[in-house]
Amino acid sequence: YKTDRTLNLEWTTDYTKKFKNHEDRELTIALQIGGDINDGNTDIDDGRSWLNQNDEKVIEETLQIDYTHPFGKKTNNKKYNNMPSSRNKGRKNMSRGSSGYSGNRIEFGAKMINRDREIVYSDMLDNIYIMSEEFNYKQMVTASYISSEFNLPLGLGFKTGLRYENTITEGKWKNNSSDEFNKDYSNLLPSIVFSKSFSPMRSIKFSYNQRITRPSVRQINTNSDRTDNMNISIGNPNLEPTRTEQYE
Repeated sequence: YKTDRTLNLEWTTDYTKKFKNHEDRELTIALQIGGDINDGNTDIDDGRSWLNQNDEKVIEETLQIDYTHPFGKKTNNKKYNNMPSSRNKGRKNMSRGSSGYSGNRIEFGAKMINRDREIVYSDMLDNIYIMSEEFNYKQMVTASYISSEFNLPLGLGFKTGLRYENTITEGKWKNNSSDEFNKDYSNLLPSIVFSKSFSPMRSIKFSYNQRITRPSVRQINTNSDRTDNMNISIGNPNLEPTRTEQYE
């Protein structure tokens, strides 16, 4: 049988500054600090007693800064904005803007994520330790982006953006059961959205974006994670991130 006990802690604070001359002009700063403690054990009895132990500690800090600047002619027209927001992960803003700047805006920002993980794991066979190791993994992700949005006549909308991400990873095993590694890679990720709005609740859009998915620490760690003696997973530190192209 398998048991997992997890404790999650998180602290978040943010600051938003509005500007008198532009009601839609905005600067936001957000800081998040979190951590996880996970205690996982798998006990297998198939004639012999196996005990696989995995204890994990995670600390993660995230700092993000975003700035939005409207531009164009000031207008009092009530218009609906059906374009996804860069900071709201694709959610549409269906609110009516009072006086605004033609719905046109430019956004840019930066983000830093620092992840520090420690995994202590071991295998026991018939109450005798046959393996014990500690894996320390660090990941630093820095990103910056710029995007522009235009509301065009006839309810048409256009938004395009470019995101740059740099990732630095480092992995070490205390007892040198595997070779330590360091990786540094960068990615440019474009996005584009065309939309046509018919009403507050009806619209059509076409979007394209690129994303990367980084391997998780458990996919990298060379520990043998047993569900039973027929299902054993072993990580590979040579895994590369995957790039995804998404069309909607």
